[in-house]
Amino acid sequence: MPATCALTGKTYKTVKKRSHSHRGTNTKVKPNLQKIRIGNKSVKVCTRALRTLKNKF
Repeated sequence: MPATCALTGKTYKTVKKRSHSHRGTNTKVKPNLQKIRIGNKSVKVCTRALRTLKNKF
């Protein structure tokens, strides 16, 4: 899966999008991934893990 966090393993979430008539359509909500460099390697990390990393280091 391309939309996964490298640290936490967080992936997309399946939700129902609701119309005005309250009819549900399945859709995916992707995590907020950011590219960061750890050493000389580029990884995708969700913003929650990024905030945790900033507090630790």
